[in-house]
Amino acid sequence: MARNVAIDQLRGGLIALVIVGHIVLGSVHDNIIRYAIYAFHMPLFIVLTGYLINTPLLLRQSMSATLSRYWQRVLKPFVVAFIFFTSVLAFHAWQENRLDSGWLVFSFVSPYYHLWFVPTLVIWVVGLAIILKTKMPLWFALFVSVAFSLLWGSVASDELPKLVALLQSKKVVYFFSFFLLGVKLRQLQAEGRLQALGRYMPVLILVCGSTALVYMLGMGAVKTPIKAIAWYAFNVSLFLIALNWIYKVGSVSHADVVQKSQPVVSFAQSAAQQFEMMGRLSLPIYLWHVLPLFLLKGFDVHETHTLIYYLTGSVLCIAVVWLVGHFENKWASVDRWVYGVPTITTK
Repeated sequence: MARNVAIDQLRGGLIALVIVGHIVLGSVHDNIIRYAIYAFHMPLFIVLTGYLINTPLLLRQSMSATLSRYWQRVLKPFVVAFIFFTSVLAFHAWQENRLDSGWLVFSFVSPYYHLWFVPTLVIWVVGLAIILKTKMPLWFALFVSVAFSLLWGSVASDELPKLVALLQSKKVVYFFSFFLLGVKLRQLQAEGRLQALGRYMPVLILVCGSTALVYMLGMGAVKTPIKAIAWYAFNVSLFLIALNWIYKVGSVSHADVVQKSQPVVSFAQSAAQQFEMMGRLSLPIYLWHVLPLFLLKGFDVHETHTLIYYLTGSVLCIAVVWLVGHFENKWASVDRWVYGVPTITTK
């Protein structure tokens, strides 16, 4: 199977930032490390996800076939993680007499912490399928969704009508434009309209750097139109820069990468291999890297022994990544329920 290793490396790098962002303590708006990471890591990951969507297949398939495919690929592993984390939380809620129907409904509507992404992805895919099958112009859907993203970044929820504020508070709404942007860029690539992307690198780098600076100088929870526009322009330009890098690296065989990378001759090569593996196995790493942090925070280690939390949490998160890579393709049932199918044979 031919894979573009650069895409896996980019996705692996973004997953690494997800892990760092979850390890670091403090509010996103008050901690400069988390603020910087959260400025772009999920938007870029979502754009890349949309870029990789097979729209011709999505257009041909029935909705039930599409849902069946995503059940096998992402929802099975999600269900396992959801049951685990929710069961532990439900046990604690029962101990504290907080477990009731309202708690259960909220847990299903808003899954624990990081688990929002997988069901949201499926909703986005269904939305894209509807857009394609109803022949709605993709540029129009993208324009409307970008308007929602900019509105979310410009105006505080308490300044909006209640219904709009409710919608705007959901990641499925304000991140949808990044998903559609990835789909649109893939279409433009197929039409040959991005071949000259490299010519505009100086402009894109200038836009990326200047808008990142504007966004970072506005650090805090206050929302403004300028900050929202800077955030969006920063992410679009950054992805276009990354896309140009992807084009240059090109598509190669995964087996060739494994063969050529032995023996490891440099730290950079070793890091590239690690990011490539993390990109291929991004789903199980994303779902389970939180487990050590979940347990440490459950015992309040992050509050009572911060240094121990950082050291132990970092080591255990690295261990989770290693275990995910080590046990890939060991057992068919684990592949189906933890990794999703298909996986890439590396043994």
